[in-house]
Amino acid sequence: MAAKRIAGLVTVLFLTFGAKSLARERGVFPTIGAGARAQGLGGAFVAIADDASAVYWNPAGLERVQERGLTYNNMDLMKTGILYNYASFVQPTTWGGLGLSWSGLDASAAFGSFPYREASYSLSVAGRVQPSLSRGLDLSWGANLKYNSFAGGSEQVNSSERGLGCDFGLLLARDQLRLGLAVRDLYTKLSGTLVVDGQRQATSTKVPVDVAIGASYKKAQALWSCELSEVFTSPTMHLGVEYEVNSALSLRGGYGGGSFSAGLGVRTGYWVFDYAYSTHAVGDGQRFSVGLRF
Repeated sequence: MAAKRIAGLVTVLFLTFGAKSLARERGVFPTIGAGARAQGLGGAFVAIADDASAVYWNPAGLERVQERGLTYNNMDLMKTGILYNYASFVQPTTWGGLGLSWSGLDASAAFGSFPYREASYSLSVAGRVQPSLSRGLDLSWGANLKYNSFAGGSEQVNSSERGLGCDFGLLLARDQLRLGLAVRDLYTKLSGTLVVDGQRQATSTKVPVDVAIGASYKKAQALWSCELSEVFTSPTMHLGVEYEVNSALSLRGGYGGGSFSAGLGVRTGYWVFDYAYSTHAVGDGQRFSVGLRF
């Protein structure tokens, strides 16, 4: 009986503090990111955001995507058994761009008898600010409407929450220079229940705003990028460079949050393959992405 009570207490602590902290930092998936290309650039992508992963990094970038695109990546986080999936679709329009995305995390295998899952769905829209309103500046805007959820626990103790959220982004371009701003979880709130031995109580989580700013500059075949993420919570610098060897091959390197990264991208026909390797104190990681541009 004592062991059962201790196990129950540990579970309750995880649900009320651990699980919520995952949602509190970023809404859902605070530092995992999307796509191997951005990972290879050290996460410095808020001022680039020119492919299908723009839905995650800066929705304003959807306005500048020239081709319909799909991207997908799957990874085992630090080889812990925690599985992460991300998929997105972007569609250019005559007035801007549209996007859809899904991301999911499943820690059930890692936690054994204590399954835990997260999911986030986004609908994105982007457009360009009229020159008369932007004083002649080449300024794009974008926004995400998100549905987030998480659930985990055992038969004795379990919790689940769900709710809506939104992101907003801006992207300013001048020649080869771009400045980006992403305000993630501008308003995101989750609510649900915590059940302990059949006793149910209401819970809620209001996710704090996360702001990222950055700049990118393209000179010849090199694209340089820098970003400051979590500006008001835990400022973290990201730096990256991408070198386009030719139309089919790109090489990348980056640094962010104490981790170094390197990667490459291969494009053949409609297909795009990206790979990134990054160092980490817990353990080095690899990420693969596959995409379509058509």
